[in-house]
Amino acid sequence: MIDWILAVDHKLFYFINRSLECDLLDTICPILTLPSFWLIPLVLMLYLVVRSEPKTGLAWALLLLLLFAVSDFVSSGLLKPFFARLRPCRALPDVHLLAYCSKGFSFPSGHATNSSAVAAFSFALSRKTVSLILIFIALLISFTRVYVGVHYPTDIFSGWIIGAGIASGFIKLFKLIEGKMRAK
Repeated sequence: MIDWILAVDHKLFYFINRSLECDLLDTICPILTLPSFWLIPLVLMLYLVVRSEPKTGLAWALLLLLLFAVSDFVSSGLLKPFFARLRPCRALPDVHLLAYCSKGFSFPSGHATNSSAVAAFSFALSRKTVSLILIFIALLISFTRVYVGVHYPTDIFSGWIIGAGIASGFIKLFKLIEGKMRAK
């Protein structure tokens, strides 16, 4: 069963990384995978939410930042060392590499975990316009991580599941805090 999953994972990886190869994606994917691409909209969004809803917006923004830190720690600090899966750029031949190939491990993708946690948190708390933007950014980031050659598709899918799971705990915490704030 595991061999079958790995074979499909490698085929999907090569399809995205090699078969979709083109000048346009070669130019934009290395840019879109940079943290500055998605941190700028996130900071702007946090500012707008806090400005529009000072009381609950501040709690939401602080929990979102804490959520980001926790999801990053879980994916990169706990799970990657535990699973110790080599990145495709270190393990596979003929990878079309367009980004720095870290010596760190691959599973799960920290980018996918963090961006999906933030998007799920936002979506569940009824910030639909912001959520759609964040979901789009999460999908874009996830695609680029495979395209530039530093993650397998299962790293991405697992990151989405882990990020959404972590977000669900933070959603419950936010609703608890919001309820206490309204009771005052």
